[in-house]
Parts: sequence; C-alpha cells; structure tokens
Amino acid sequence: MTKPTTALTAEQIAQFHDELEEQQDDILASGGSSSWKDLTHRLPQCFRCPTTPSEIVISAPEVEDATTTLTFNPCGHVFHATPDVLAAGLRLHNSRP
Repeated sequence: MTKPTTALTAEQIAQFHDELEEQQDDILASGGSSSWKDLTHRLPQCFRCPTTPSEIVISAPEVEDATTTLTFNPCGHVFHATPDVLAAGLRLHNSRP
C-alpha cells in the first residue's frame, strides 16, 4: 500500500530550502568541530507535525516532469512537489536576499 502524500506549495519549498541553507551555513561556521547537538539550525520541521526529523529522504525522479517526494523520519509524513511547484519554490528561494 502506498503512503498518502500531501502536496507542497511553492512557499513551503522555498522555506524548506531557506532552512536547509541556514543549517549548512551553521555547519560551515562551526568548522566541522561542533556536534549535531550544538547546531542552532537543524533539519526543517515536518510540514504536518512539529517533529524535527532525524532524516529527510528526498526521492528525486530520474524521469523529467515527474513528482519529487520528501519523507520525514521518524514521523513518516510524506509530501510531494510537482516539477512546476518545485521550480517556482526554488525561484522564490533564490530571489530572497
């Protein structure tokens, strides 16, 4: 049985990328010397529940014009983004100062 998925908006995609970038900057600023517990920016929270995931699995299709799926673990919530929404979210993310 396939897990039900929830469609993401362009704004959610943009926010997701903003938070990933903040976490990456945090890791780089620490020089790799900090443990994960010391980071101020962690993985983005699940869009459905307030859980901070230990892992986000992104299934990017190899076929053009296919849907990308994000699975948040351990809560197991699954989200998807169509190529047009994904592109709009990335444009929005890249246009922010």
